[in-house]
Amino acid sequence: MGDFVLADTAFKDLSILDDFDLDLAYGKDENDFTLTVPLGRKIPYGTYVFYDESDWGGTIDTMERVGGKTAQLRYGGRTWQGILDKTLLCPDSGNDYLSYSGDLNDIIASVIDRQGKGAVFVASSEKSGVVASGNYARHVSAFAGLSKLCRAHGRKLSFRKMSGGKVEVSAQEAVTHELDSDHYEFDIKESGRFVNHLICLGSGDLKDRIVVHLYADAERKISQAQTFVGVDEIAESYDYSNAGREELIAKGTEKLQEYLDSDTCELTVGEAMGYDIGDSVHAVNVDEGIEITATIEKVIVSADEEGEDVSYEIGNIRMGG
Repeated sequence: MGDFVLADTAFKDLSILDDFDLDLAYGKDENDFTLTVPLGRKIPYGTYVFYDESDWGGTIDTMERVGGKTAQLRYGGRTWQGILDKTLLCPDSGNDYLSYSGDLNDIIASVIDRQGKGAVFVASSEKSGVVASGNYARHVSAFAGLSKLCRAHGRKLSFRKMSGGKVEVSAQEAVTHELDSDHYEFDIKESGRFVNHLICLGSGDLKDRIVVHLYADAERKISQAQTFVGVDEIAESYDYSNAGREELIAKGTEKLQEYLDSDTCELTVGEAMGYDIGDSVHAVNVDEGIEITATIEKVIVSADEEGEDVSYEIGNIRMGG
């Protein structure tokens, strides 16, 4: 992977770390890291830490002394993804939603500018080849909003720390990786039966309250038509008391989708493979008769001066065999 670098707030290199332990995760949650160094190694808040030409890095936000007699300093911070995850896309005053329109990379550029993150990020100057328009969900994080937008158009939100410069953010074509069974292990949790009926409760009281019923079918597609009945029905309620009907349907659909995405698979590979959030993997285990295709949702990195261990959490599992 190369050197692990410290740089100041202008991305001027300060030093290379050669005695450290790094735990970093980004994707569907966490989007943060801890960096443990010897006691005398002071690192100022706001320092950038990263591997050049990769998406592993972020900014120092916290520090603690740990370890008693064998004390060390443990720094914490937001990854590149976390910096965008901790800023929210809010509608302008008087508007219900914040809208977007244009090439995906131009949309990314507008978000970087709007959120005041130009000191850290720069959007790719190349066109993605995909033009989109619509509205972000209200008060969604910039990372979640852009990731969802890219995913809806077969792209992934990609981060790359440019050598000697800022972090480039771009919409790249998502890739499906074929896995060799000798180079991975995976643990699967699959729901053969899942929540398929969501009763969404909006504004109003008692008989005047807005109620919307959402259903999922066997293919996990959401509609307002019921498929599962009797013992096959699994229902939950969703209370969103200030919502009108349209917003209730939108938010209820997101909530039901969370239930439908409850299948999980943790994938561990033998070495850092360079997979991105939004890529997919395809793996076949002939001995067990398992075949999976799934989207990478999270990257987990443990690193020190000797090297790196990487694992991936994947979701939206499609199974066969």
